Order: sequence, then structure tokens, then C-alpha cells
Amino acid sequence: MALEEKIESSPNKPGAYLFKDKEGLVIYIGKAISIRKRLKNHFAKDISGRQKILIDNVRDIDFVLTPNESTALLLEAALIRRYQPRYNVSLRDDKSYPRLKLTVNEEYPRLFITRSLKHDGALYFGPYTNAKLLRNALKFMRRIFPLRTCLNFPKKACLNLHIGQCLAPCVDK
Repeated sequence: MALEEKIESSPNKPGAYLFKDKEGLVIYIGKAISIRKRLKNHFAKDISGRQKILIDNVRDIDFVLTPNESTALLLEAALIRRYQPRYNVSLRDDKSYPRLKLTVNEEYPRLFITRSLKHDGALYFGPYTNAKLLRNALKFMRRIFPLRTCLNFPKKACLNLHIGQCLAPCVDK
């Protein structure tokens, strides 16, 4: 199927798309609310020099549908990290989305936000696309579940004990 036909038959739904070169290697990954509209923008007549070089190398297009735009964003980031496409400058580094980490492997568990995912026996929830909403959710959860927040145990109880947000295992409470 020719590229023009593939673009015209592409869905008008959210998702991620992959541009491939003549060897079948992924050279660019993008996301869109409407895959068809975004692909038409890529292949428009009035594109910049850098984008023209990319488009001249495209021989095939694949796409993956998602239920919404935020899922497409997460999928795009995961695909970029997996394929390391040549024309994607952003998201190729180790930046990642925030997650909630519950350290169930510690005697007194902690709940906090992290961007690194390690195989350390802790429970990870996420990833989340909106860090501000995640911080608000964590603040709410800390009011309900008074888990410790300190990394190392201090010598005396901290302010969190006095405001009811920690059970103070550091001072054997």
C-alpha cells in the first residue's frame, strides 16, 4: 500500500505512529489525538527543511491506537526508549514519568514519588502523566495512611507525628 493510501485510511483516533525507512527500521515515533490529521500535517507541502529530510526517508507507517491522548503520550515515550529512533531528539534519554513507590520491603514502609523504577522489592504504581495531580494524591493519601516519610530515622520525633501524619516508628511510638 502506498504512503498516501495508508495516510488516507489511517484512523481519526488517538494513538502513536511509527515512521520506518527502506530497511524497515523505525526512524521516528509520534503521538496524536487524531492519527490521520497528524500524518497529513507531516506530509503537507509546506514543511521545513529538517522535516522534509525525515519525510523523504519514510517508506512505511505503522500506528497503534490508544483509548485517549494521555495513553498515547505514555506509549510514545515507551516506544522511543525501546527503538531509539534517529529523528526523535526528546525522550531518548532516561527521563521518565513519575510513579508512586511503596517500600513494603522496609520494616516501616514509606510512600513517595520517584522517577526511577528499580527491582528492589518495593511496589510501584503508575506511571502518571500529571505530576501535580500525583503530588496532590500523595498528600491526600498521607493524611489517610500515616506512613513514615523520613529516609533515615531521626533521634527525636518530627513534626509529622504532632500533626498526625506519621506514627513515629523512629522513636518507638
